[in-house]
Amino acid sequence: MSAELPALSDAARRRPLGPRRRFHEVLRDSAVTVLAADGASPENIEVWADKDPVLGGLWIPVFSAKPAAEAFAAKMARPGERSLKAVSGPAAELFGAILEVPRFAGVKVDPSARSSARLERAEVALLAAGAVPSEAPVLHALGGVRVSLPDGIPCRFGEADPSFGPPGRRALFPAAPGLTLQDFRSLVELDLSGTTAWVPCRNFAAALASAPCEKGRRSEVDETLVEALIAFGMLGEAEALCARAAPEAGREGWAAGHLGRVLRRAGRLDECIAHCRASIPLYPDESRLHRSLTLALAELEDLEAARDAARAGLERFPEDTALKRFA
Repeated sequence: MSAELPALSDAARRRPLGPRRRFHEVLRDSAVTVLAADGASPENIEVWADKDPVLGGLWIPVFSAKPAAEAFAAKMARPGERSLKAVSGPAAELFGAILEVPRFAGVKVDPSARSSARLERAEVALLAAGAVPSEAPVLHALGGVRVSLPDGIPCRFGEADPSFGPPGRRALFPAAPGLTLQDFRSLVELDLSGTTAWVPCRNFAAALASAPCEKGRRSEVDETLVEALIAFGMLGEAEALCARAAPEAGREGWAAGHLGRVLRRAGRLDECIAHCRASIPLYPDESRLHRSLTLALAELEDLEAARDAARAGLERFPEDTALKRFA
């Protein structure tokens, strides 16, 4: 552990929109600690995580000092549950391992009862690769995704702080739970009733996920939500959405198709291939499964298998341009 890291972590927690480059650099190059079940190791980690009650992603606490992790574990101990132990290692090594955790949303560095310095999944991936996240807010676009908001979601507009982020108006959905200042580090530009404004990505997703919907409207809203989550790189939350939808009658194929996309984009290619191969016989009309299988095989450089998967998919979807590239 760097002696500098706890102070930098505390500063990042107290100033959510303040400069973070030094914090990221020191964190990347330090040893850190996570909590795991007994028997875990950095190579085979069964890490403890906290579930987001709205979006379902898992947040993993990371500690700059091992004693702080051990004190946190003691507070979390519950009778009859497996005990937790502190597992330490280089941040890049541990971050690379926890990126494989299902539904992983991000990490919270040195969490306290009040707050923590939060790092989104994409930032964790950069640090695991030895890079440093940008200081500026991450800006996203939804492209051709049609934004479908349920009626009755209140929206509040305001002026941008010129010292942080892009020019233009800001907007947020105040009724959506969990909004924090850190959310303004990741923004999406939306057209809201004719007014264009930058909205915190996580606030927009929470508004969709928590909005009450008329009967039959949930599927439409979830389509917007899953596309937004994937566009924002919130892959753990997208995976959680698929898991929620999978048991619902008539939505099994939809959930399976999007899960294949999420697993591939998360780099969990072997899982993606196994999932798609198991799901295609069950949901043969779900084109996303064929595309994800083909693309995952191609990313593993198994081009012969990718061609076979593409040709099989084209038998059912002859006009699919993504499959045509590999046939």
